[in-house]
Amino acid sequence: MNEYLTMFIDETREHLQAWSDGMLILEKHEDAETIATIFRAAHTIKGMAMTMGFTRMGEVTHKAENVLDDVRQGKRHVDSELVDLLFHSLDQLESLLSDVEETGQESAEAISDVVDPFTSLAQVQVATQEIASTTATREEVEMATNQHVPSEMIQGIARQAMELGSRVYEVQIGFATECIMPMARFAQLLQRIDQNELLLTIPDATVLETGDYAGEVTLVLATQEDVETLGERIADISEVVIVSLREWRMTDGGHAEHGVALLPKTRVTDDDYVVKVVELALKQNKRVYEVGVRLHEETVLKSARMYMVFEAIGGQDQLLYTRPSMREIEEETFLRDVLFVMWSTEGVEGVKRAVEGVSDIVLVQLREWMVEDGKAQSGPNLVQPPMKEQKGESKGKKTNATVRVDVDKLDLLMNLFSEIAIDKTRFESLATEFGDARLVDTVAHMSRATNDLQELIMSIRMIPVGSVFQRFPRMVRDTARSLHKEIEFIMSGEETELDRMVVEELADPLMHLLRNSLDHGIEEATVRQSTGKSTSGHIYLRAYPMGNRVVIEVEDDGHGIHRDRVFRKAVERGLVSASDPLSDAQVYHLLFASGFSTSDQVSDLSGRGVGLDVVKAKIESLSGRVDVESAEGKGTKFTITLPVTLALLQSIMVRMDGHPFAVPLATIEEIQEEPEVKQVGGGQEVVVWRGKVTPLVRVRNTFMLDPAQERGHVLFVARGRDHIGLVVDDVIGQQEVVLKPLPKVVKDVKYYAGATILGDGQVALVLDPGAF
Repeated sequence: MNEYLTMFIDETREHLQAWSDGMLILEKHEDAETIATIFRAAHTIKGMAMTMGFTRMGEVTHKAENVLDDVRQGKRHVDSELVDLLFHSLDQLESLLSDVEETGQESAEAISDVVDPFTSLAQVQVATQEIASTTATREEVEMATNQHVPSEMIQGIARQAMELGSRVYEVQIGFATECIMPMARFAQLLQRIDQNELLLTIPDATVLETGDYAGEVTLVLATQEDVETLGERIADISEVVIVSLREWRMTDGGHAEHGVALLPKTRVTDDDYVVKVVELALKQNKRVYEVGVRLHEETVLKSARMYMVFEAIGGQDQLLYTRPSMREIEEETFLRDVLFVMWSTEGVEGVKRAVEGVSDIVLVQLREWMVEDGKAQSGPNLVQPPMKEQKGESKGKKTNATVRVDVDKLDLLMNLFSEIAIDKTRFESLATEFGDARLVDTVAHMSRATNDLQELIMSIRMIPVGSVFQRFPRMVRDTARSLHKEIEFIMSGEETELDRMVVEELADPLMHLLRNSLDHGIEEATVRQSTGKSTSGHIYLRAYPMGNRVVIEVEDDGHGIHRDRVFRKAVERGLVSASDPLSDAQVYHLLFASGFSTSDQVSDLSGRGVGLDVVKAKIESLSGRVDVESAEGKGTKFTITLPVTLALLQSIMVRMDGHPFAVPLATIEEIQEEPEVKQVGGGQEVVVWRGKVTPLVRVRNTFMLDPAQERGHVLFVARGRDHIGLVVDDVIGQQEVVLKPLPKVVKDVKYYAGATILGDGQVALVLDPGAF
């Protein structure tokens, strides 16, 4: 299984994230779709873990799945105890998965602190259901607990189960003569049935739990399964023998027992239970399909593939019947063929596309059910049967649509391409210099191919920031609870894409900023109420593109930054003098000083002065910057600006004082020769551009160079909704450059985003228009 370990880890991590996201929604309101999503995630993780041999993960998810199934069926409601327990199981699974990722094996850490509460919860639920489903006296219920119960009570419970659509079976099992540990085999049996469906065992639990009982055991079960499925599931356990299997039926208000053998395999249309369920779905104006699929003979993780099929058609909630049973599918005890009946709102083509979109799956049967002569019947097969392989033909396996690649190889590919891009620029310069037509044509073709290759490499490296954002809802939720604060956490722009290397480094800075908002920014509920605010604080995490850069904001509606308090702390630390005339922005910037903290006490969240300085250092190492805005009593906003990529950049080359500079093309909206300039109050130069008064910034003045002798060119650039005109001496042309980070000596100069090497070997600085 080591060959498929990476696939297991990646897919399990995705399902754990879906589970976590669903829990945060479920905690606010009980939603059927969210419950179904969490249940499917747990069910899929369990199936994959058991297939891979990770039994501890399988056991934790099995317990969680049972409780989620109760919620899904309306047998219990979501409360804080259940939410905490499900979050705890999620943490345990993530810990076990991390061990698998590091060592390829599950750790031996105890899982009883997760499993035992689930078991207790299930036992309480069963007892509650039994009490609720009968009118028996308290004495009768106590007798039922000890198994000294009149048969009329069990009959009453069974009767109500049958009235609700369940089928009640009485199964008598024995053990093979060579069986050494019969109660261990019985424990295996209990793992294969839903404990909430178990009405009665004879002898009772007190006898069976001693572990030395070796006689026959009788179970009474209320379930939706047919006799064949239930019998096959039990008979599949080694050394367990079915003595008899009877189904209970209602007669004249009582019950009768009959049917002593397993039913032979039948057609779906011969199963009265399936037909009745289909008829009910059709009466509700749903479309019902009978689907047969065949897995490729070399398919691994067969159960995972089937879960993908079920997800594709709308989820397991839409399944009405499967053969083999869901139990066999999750335990992978089936071969290659699976038949299932489902309802859908999709047409035939929609269902067909969904199933055929799953790799390693061949659709061999698709029938639509109709009502004919008052009875549900399946129609003709709408799929051409797969052609039989001819003798000597290759049995080539269908290849997957995606390939997983080590990120180190991607980084190496990017570095090699950066060198090619530099050489391409030099070739273009040489071709222009020599003027040979053949050389010019060859270089032009190479440039087009290189540009296509660049776009492909960049698209491979780009990933949505949502991959890091999704870690924070749970963190905010847990931290808010520990601080006893009500927090509304709103995320937006998760689809905004950044270079993979940049995204991976964002987790720590964003975590520090969010914790800062939770601890320092948002006030206690009583304080907020006294100032006229809602008791729930709001924290916003946003991302949006801005030219060739991406902006990420962390904003809260708390009490804001107390300017005077920060200034006093800075004076106490010796960072500034009490007489220094600092602006608000300069005071706020002191928060990023190493070791600076406004907390008087050290806690789990703050007071050590290792928060915002870490943020600043990390963001600057990514060629980005972080700014802070605040309004006392209203809130604080931290703004992180980052380059989309740290590698290649389309730019406009300009000249200042005889030196070349690169300006990112994505930030430029228009280039003009310097138009007529006017001055407004304070001597600010402005021009009218696109009907708006737009300020000019002369780069020469910013860099303290002598004024230009001639009129230059204006680059109209944008930062968010704001525009300025950057005045440069001359525009050379468009060029693709390889962005290199600046050395530490000049990294604090805010006007530069990096440097590049030109075709003639010169080093040119890359300007950051937003800094102007």
